[in-house]
Amino acid sequence: MCEYQEIRYVHHMIHPVSGLKLDTGSVCASRMELDPMAADARERKLKNAIGRRRNWLSRVWRTSAKGNHFLNTDGMNIVVYPVFERWGWRITERFSEQPSMVRSKRLHGTRDEAKLAAFDMMILLKDRWQQ
Repeated sequence: MCEYQEIRYVHHMIHPVSGLKLDTGSVCASRMELDPMAADARERKLKNAIGRRRNWLSRVWRTSAKGNHFLNTDGMNIVVYPVFERWGWRITERFSEQPSMVRSKRLHGTRDEAKLAAFDMMILLKDRWQQ
């Protein structure tokens, strides 16, 4: 906003009436929404996700009876499976009366690529499913 400070983590702010979009740092974002804690919480959440993604592949993945790698975390069951020499993933909500499920729409070249794509979707789904 001030075009003075270098911004490492960008907060995308949208004015509720005019629809004006502004990319700011956490200080300007907290001033605009009049809630310093909200901007800090968003930034902390993003930093935590970055750290988790960095360690995602080194986690201990279990092997299902079908031979697929899977992980139970954050109330979700994440499965990575082969599809015609490529890799797909599936995420299922674990603790819901009517569990939701999401599958990969595209296939990935390696198992690790599929695991990282599943992580990215898990982070998005966490916000949707935990509301």
